[in-house]
Amino acid sequence: MGFFFTEYFYSNLKEIKEKIENIVTASGNYFVDLRIRGNRSNYVIEVFIDNDKGVSVYECSIVSKEISRFLNSDNTLNNYRLMVSSPGIEYPLKKEWQFKKNIGRKIEVLVKIDNNKIKEKGILEYSDDNIIILSDENKKIEIKKQDIIIASVII
Repeated sequence: MGFFFTEYFYSNLKEIKEKIENIVTASGNYFVDLRIRGNRSNYVIEVFIDNDKGVSVYECSIVSKEISRFLNSDNTLNNYRLMVSSPGIEYPLKKEWQFKKNIGRKIEVLVKIDNNKIKEKGILEYSDDNIIILSDENKKIEIKKQDIIIASVII
């Protein structure tokens, strides 16, 4: 008989997340995030994946099958539903590849500088490990990545 979802999953969350990330990466996609919601009788495990060209439904289904195979491999998990999808355009940009993928798009960035929060908007022109550069009609803004609280694409 398997353990309850919470006892197993939460005590082994780091290892499970790493394995799921490896499955996603091996499929040629980027691992974006893992979210768990619901209650003991109906947990939902959400895995968000992406790639440089945009994720197809087919790619999500292949990754979902592999993750399910892993989660069911030792019969320790029960009462869960797995959802694998793209994070969507509104999902915050967190990783360097996400910034690079969105060069040329208008983004909004909340920045913390000297205990002040400042909102900047502009076209993302450049990104590397340390900075991003936004432009609007009047100026270019260089923002240190370490100062970014949240960045999102504007639709």
